[in-house]
Amino acid sequence: MKPDVSILVSTYNHENYISECLQSILAQSFFKENKNFEILIYDDGSTDQTQSIAEQFVLKNPQIKYFTEHQRGMSFGLNLMIEKAQSDFIFSISADDKFLPNRVFQQRKILTEKPQTLTFSRPQLISETGQGLNPSEFPVFFQELPLTPEGMFRKFFFDANFLCAPSFAARKRDVLEIGKFNELSLQVQDFEYWIRALKKGFNIYVNKQPWVEYRIFSSGKNLSATKNDSRMLFEHKAVYGSFFENAPVALLKAAFANELEPASLQDERSIVAQLEMLMAKHPVPAVRHAALDLIYKKHQVPEWKKAYEDLKFTEAWFFSVANQLTKPQSLYKKILQRIPLLEKFI
Repeated sequence: MKPDVSILVSTYNHENYISECLQSILAQSFFKENKNFEILIYDDGSTDQTQSIAEQFVLKNPQIKYFTEHQRGMSFGLNLMIEKAQSDFIFSISADDKFLPNRVFQQRKILTEKPQTLTFSRPQLISETGQGLNPSEFPVFFQELPLTPEGMFRKFFFDANFLCAPSFAARKRDVLEIGKFNELSLQVQDFEYWIRALKKGFNIYVNKQPWVEYRIFSSGKNLSATKNDSRMLFEHKAVYGSFFENAPVALLKAAFANELEPASLQDERSIVAQLEMLMAKHPVPAVRHAALDLIYKKHQVPEWKKAYEDLKFTEAWFFSVANQLTKPQSLYKKILQRIPLLEKFI
C-alpha cells in the first residue's frame, strides 16, 4: 500500500540531534491511528555516529529507510529521496531540527485544501541544547509576508530568502513539476527552488504558528568559515543572475509595478532590461555584480543594447555603478547582513 506521507530527513554529522529528530517524527499525532507512512534518511557521509544511530532506528521501525553517499551534497540527497518517495505528500526536515506534534496533520490538511502550493511555517527557534529562543534571535522568519505570488517574488528580489526550509512540504507531483534541486549548490539551493516555483505558477503558503523547531547554533561556525566565502558569493550571484530568466511577463509586471516605467512595458526585453538596471542598484553587492555581469554580456547584442539605451542607459552610468562596487573581500559580510542562511551540512 502506498504510504500517506513521506518524510525526508537530511543529515550530516548530527549524532547529537538525529535521535530527537526521528523521535519527533514518530510521535506525530497523525501517526497514532495511521501507521501508513515512510521516513527516508539521506546521510551525506557522516564521520561521527550518525549512521549507527540511524541504523538502530531502521532496525526498530520498518517505515524508515536509510541512504548514504560520500559528500554528494544535500541537493543530491533531496533529489534522491524525492525520487524514492512513494507518497503524494512530501515533508522535509534537517536532522538537527524537530517536528512539532501536529505538523503532519495540519500541514497535510493545508496541502489538500490549496492546490499547487508549497507550504511552510514560521519556526519555533531553539538553541543547541534545545532551549526555546525568542524570535528576535532570528527575526527574518517572523516578518509579515505578502500573500500573493507576485508579492513573494518581489520580496525574494529585495530581501532574499525568508522561508524556513525545514518546514517545507508539498505534493510530490508539484515538486516533480518544479524540477530537481540544483546539485551544484550547497547553500542556496532552497532559495533558488522557491524562486523557480513562483516562476512556474505555484503559490507559497506560510503558517504563522510553528510546525517545526529550528535549531540555531550560537557559534555560527558553518556560516563564518572562511572556506565558504567564495562559494557563498558564487551561489548568490548565480541565483540572481537567473532571477528573471523564464519568469512570465505578467509576474514581472505585477511584482515590479512600482518600479517599471511605461517605456519599459512594450515588450519582454524592455521589462527585463529595466529590471536588470534596477538590480544593478541592489543593496547587496553580490547582486549588483550579477546585474553588471548580465548587462556587460547582453550589451554586445544589438537588440539588448537598444533596449538598455531606450531606458537612458549610458556607458557612463555603467562605469559609475561598477566603480561603486564593494571590495570582494567584504561582499560576504554584506550578504550575511541581509540573507537568512544557516548552512548546516558542511
